[in-house]
Amino acid sequence: MSKKKPNQKRKINKYTVKSLQQASLRMLGDFTTYKVQETGKWIVFVDPKDTSQTCSKCHQKSLIKQELNDRIFICAFCKNELDRDINAAHNILYKAQTELGTLSSGRI
Repeated sequence: MSKKKPNQKRKINKYTVKSLQQASLRMLGDFTTYKVQETGKWIVFVDPKDTSQTCSKCHQKSLIKQELNDRIFICAFCKNELDRDINAAHNILYKAQTELGTLSSGRI
């Protein structure tokens, strides 16, 4: 006889959770690609590695790893101050433009 309570939630293995998250992200990427291609345009996936640790102005990687609760990015090299997420978004755009060879005239 089981000693489980009727409405008790089941614990899920951390590897199962990670696998589900990765599958969900993959599905989102596939769906986004499909929808963009429907419009006749194309999509570029950029590796987000170090985008929140790199200055979007001088492109130098921060010497000190910033924590998630640090919401403002301050560059030690050029003193650029920017919201961490905005800084990362600029870096992702820069990476995509670099990959495609379509860098804008300095305006991001």
